[in-house]
Amino acid sequence: MAVAQADEVAARDVVKRTPMDKMTVSRAVASLEEKGFVRRMTSASDRRVSMLSLAVSGRALFDRIAALALAYEDDLLSALSAEEREAFEQALSKLEARAQENGD
Repeated sequence: MAVAQADEVAARDVVKRTPMDKMTVSRAVASLEEKGFVRRMTSASDRRVSMLSLAVSGRALFDRIAALALAYEDDLLSALSAEEREAFEQALSKLEARAQENGD
C-alpha cells in the first residue's frame, strides 16, 4: 500500500509510513520484487537511495485488494446510522491527529 500511494517512493519512506522496521521492509520489498509486483531503481539524485514503484502486475493486484477492502468497509459501516457513522469518523480523525502529534 505504501508503494501504491505514489508513482515512486523511497524505500526509507516506506519504513516511515508503516509500523515495519527497516529489515522487515527490506525483506518484503525483496519478496515483492522477486514476484514481479515491485520495481526497484536507484534514485537519480542520490545513488544510495532505492526508489520503489509498482509493476503493472503489482498495480493490478493492489487494485483488486483495494476494491475488496473498500467493499468490506462499506459492509461494516452499513451497520451504522448516518449519525453514528459521522461520530465514528470524527473519533477516528481525532485519534489520527493524536497519533501524528505523537509521531506514530
